[in-house]
Amino acid sequence: HALQEQLKTRRATGAAGGGLVEVEVNGLGDVLAVRIDSSLFEKGEREMTEDLLPAAINAAQVKAKQLHAEAMQSLAGGMSIPGLGEALSQLGGGTIEGGKS
Repeated sequence: HALQEQLKTRRATGAAGGGLVEVEVNGLGDVLAVRIDSSLFEKGEREMTEDLLPAAINAAQVKAKQLHAEAMQSLAGGMSIPGLGEALSQLGGGTIEGGKS
């Protein structure tokens, strides 16, 4: 439970459309805030907004998974667990240093 409580306090932001849409999530991937540039509303860009929202949410959730993977790696305390580095890198969608055996 300590890991989940720690991840609830971590924040990650995903953006799409060059920052026209931003989504903030916690380390568990829960969406906390959505910011949409007012120009999208002024121009009546409903379709574009609908396309950008999922992209921004997905980007934020990938970052949340990376936070989770980093927390799991630090929890392992540098122990050499076969396959841990590979599993965490797949979870986080990126490379994780130090976990591979």
